[in-house]
Amino acid sequence: MSNCEVCGAQVHLAYICNYCKGAHCGDHRLPENHSCWNMGAVKSRPDPFKAGIPSGSATDEFKRVWRNTRTGSSSGISLFGATELKHLTLAWLAISLAFSIFFFSRFFSNPSFSDFPLIFGIAAITAGAGFVLHELAHKFTAQKYGLLAEFRAWNLGLIMGIVTAFIGFLIIAPGAVYIRQKGGSFGSAISKRENGIISIVGPLINVVLAGFFLLVGSGVGGNLGNIIVLMGVRINLFLAAFNMIPFGMFDGQKVFTWNKIIWGVVAIPLFINAFTMLTG
Repeated sequence: MSNCEVCGAQVHLAYICNYCKGAHCGDHRLPENHSCWNMGAVKSRPDPFKAGIPSGSATDEFKRVWRNTRTGSSSGISLFGATELKHLTLAWLAISLAFSIFFFSRFFSNPSFSDFPLIFGIAAITAGAGFVLHELAHKFTAQKYGLLAEFRAWNLGLIMGIVTAFIGFLIIAPGAVYIRQKGGSFGSAISKRENGIISIVGPLINVVLAGFFLLVGSGVGGNLGNIIVLMGVRINLFLAAFNMIPFGMFDGQKVFTWNKIIWGVVAIPLFINAFTMLTG
């Protein structure tokens, strides 16, 4: 826990400026927003949108999509780049595999390997929809505010998810939607409200999907319906609760910073439900 050098706000994980080495909160992390004493070095840094960028790099992809966002439709929603689609697909498949392994070994008595393709297919729909729509909610909401937003997978986090699923518990970090500030490289910082709204839409999508899969599974009925309810509801409520943790780089930290009441209304029931699922 440390304090922002500008506003004094307490933050669990402070942003350290690369130029003055000061500790700052999310609102004052950019040099322009904490009156960095080393602004000479800040202004002389190369702009990746003007400098030569190696073809195919992540920054090159950001550059292309940023231009599409600024010159595209009034909605600010750009088409997916090829790199982003590859990352989304990779993360979707890895998440589906991890959850199917976890549920196959933990929640099914006397499972047969012939049942695994069905479990994987249901995981691909329930966990896949939960993951993809969660990230797209972040992406499109950020773009509505005129920001550049693209998803990038974290390979180590995906591998960790598959390995831990085999062990009998699940820790997975598929990646994140990366957001650039307004106005190119040196624009104004995103507000607490904007950051909070961008962050909370992902977990809320998971809550909606949990309700949707509950209705679908109840309508299907039988063993298949029970599996859809078990996986669709548990996975999406787990994802929502996990992302509402109020520290670090989780969505919950940004929502908590923006509005503690809204965070509590959404997060506390999710935490209670997650605890019940884990101990039940």
